[in-house]
Amino acid sequence: MTNKFIEVVKRWRAGGEEVSVEALQANANAANASAAYAAAYAAAAEAAYAALYAADATYAADYWVKRYEELTNMSRKKIQNVDCYGEVKPDTSFIICCDNEDYDGVYADGNPNDEDYEFSNWDEVVTYLLKYYRSDIIQIETDSIKELLSNEQKNC
Repeated sequence: MTNKFIEVVKRWRAGGEEVSVEALQANANAANASAAYAAAYAAAAEAAYAALYAADATYAADYWVKRYEELTNMSRKKIQNVDCYGEVKPDTSFIICCDNEDYDGVYADGNPNDEDYEFSNWDEVVTYLLKYYRSDIIQIETDSIKELLSNEQKNC
């Protein structure tokens, strides 16, 4: 690949061909204009990519703000010093977090005090699990929360 501006400089340096000061000035002016155009096009490309990244970042930020609001607006209660997340529904499983992490687990057997084995509210769940599972439970989530978060990871 040759560059016409460099070729003029090479001819001048070789000395075999007479290159006038006016020709060198014109060459320098034309090379400078080309460089300015190249720099402008490079700046335009950078601006285009910056806009693209900003648009992606804006979309991502909007998406995650919305997800935060959805998750924090979900049913959350504190009962007997236990944080409870999600909704108690028929056939709900509960993810249990204890102060001693070795005892974290899942409870899916339903309410044995009910003929349909269903808990009707968080008070029943917390009271039962504190009594029959462990007394150091600090958090209980419904399986619907884990499903929601699992689906969220798939959407990332």
